[in-house]
Amino acid sequence: MESHRRTAYPRGDMATRIILARHGESVVNVVGLASDELEGNPLTYLGQTQAHQLARSLRQEGISAVVTSPVQRARETGGIVATELGLPTSIEWGLEEVRVGIHAGELAPESVVRGIADFRIWLAEEDLTHGYVGGENALQVAERCSAALERIADRYLDQTVLVVSHGGAIAFTVPTICDNITLRSVHDRQLTNCATVVVERDGEDWTCLSWQGVTPESFVSQPSIGRHDDHRLDRESA
Repeated sequence: MESHRRTAYPRGDMATRIILARHGESVVNVVGLASDELEGNPLTYLGQTQAHQLARSLRQEGISAVVTSPVQRARETGGIVATELGLPTSIEWGLEEVRVGIHAGELAPESVVRGIADFRIWLAEEDLTHGYVGGENALQVAERCSAALERIADRYLDQTVLVVSHGGAIAFTVPTICDNITLRSVHDRQLTNCATVVVERDGEDWTCLSWQGVTPESFVSQPSIGRHDDHRLDRESA
């Protein structure tokens, strides 16, 4: 049985804790639209409610600031949390979702069927080189997103920050920078709207403290099938 207890990790003098959150429900989620537009896909009423619930759940976390991707649904989610908690907010480029290229404008059910197949390749099969013509592959997303997290961690040394991003971007990035969680292990744990993943950078090392409230160490054992290590990011070039 999976434990929901938080594991205590020793913190270094200059450690940074980042609470990654997926944005609230947006129009693209409802209609199944494949889109990498920055504007035009706001939160739904449910998405706004989820953002308020996220804010309430974070009141005791000692958050210093809210940082969001430049995409409207992430900005709106972060804005609601920042307003409710009285925190400063900023935008960080690089936290955006995978760019879909030739699939832009695709709607459900086609987009949903394709997305399920794509996430199986990316996560269950651990092949981040899969991607879209005219867009990106998942490894490119992990590289730019990890670079953004490094910049954020540098700015907020020894602090806790909320970072609002996107489901795919978080799922590709966290297992590539954290040694204690794998791509395969999160395939059946894909993030719901406003779910959180907590990571910490201590020195040069990243650790995943929790994934949707569950410690990675308590996941049912799912060994890597061999591709994961090939996609471990070189932080010098990320």
